[in-house]
Amino acid sequence: MMGEILKQYTEARINERLHLFLQFPDLRRSFREIDRKDLAYHKASISLREGHNKAKYSYAPSYNSILMNSIATSD
Repeated sequence: MMGEILKQYTEARINERLHLFLQFPDLRRSFREIDRKDLAYHKASISLREGHNKAKYSYAPSYNSILMNSIATSD
């Protein structure tokens, strides 16, 4: 039973999580641990995305400089 509730909490959205948190006070420590892991995962995911986007577009300034120089010298 406890495993089912924890699984349900893990898969739930915030509103259902709140209801489960209030309904099962004995499991609150486990619920907080799930929330902590979720938060860490989301922070890591955002950090990785930002790093990927920086690497992906890091060539942009040099490309723009080359483009602008070629336009300026084409006259």
